[in-house]
Amino acid sequence: MIFIDSPALYALLDRDDRNHRAARAIWTHIVHGGEALLTHNYVLLEALALIQHRLGLEAVRALHEAILPLVTVVWVDEALHARAVAAWLASPREGESLVDRISVEVIRLRECRAIFTFDEAFAAEGIPLAG
Repeated sequence: MIFIDSPALYALLDRDDRNHRAARAIWTHIVHGGEALLTHNYVLLEALALIQHRLGLEAVRALHEAILPLVTVVWVDEALHARAVAAWLASPREGESLVDRISVEVIRLRECRAIFTFDEAFAAEGIPLAG
């Protein structure tokens, strides 16, 4: 199973993004390889806000119609949120957001083998990048 992060979702949709070509290649490899994809609702909120703001509602529609049907979404509950906040505050890493910390927790809980992102900070957690 591969976790998909908001930078990858954005890069898939923005043809002008510097990672667009790489994102399309990785996406194609994952989808054709039959690998399961996973994310959580905080990543979706983060990605949707950015996509709507920068690319508009048609890009949001493309995300919902072409990409998200292939992705399982974990809904963050109170316990997971609290656990991630505690871990985030206990050992802050420069530039790490709460969304990133929740992603790390979900990746570990669901035993994802890699993360599809262009945020290299996940390597510090020992999480391999997909692709």
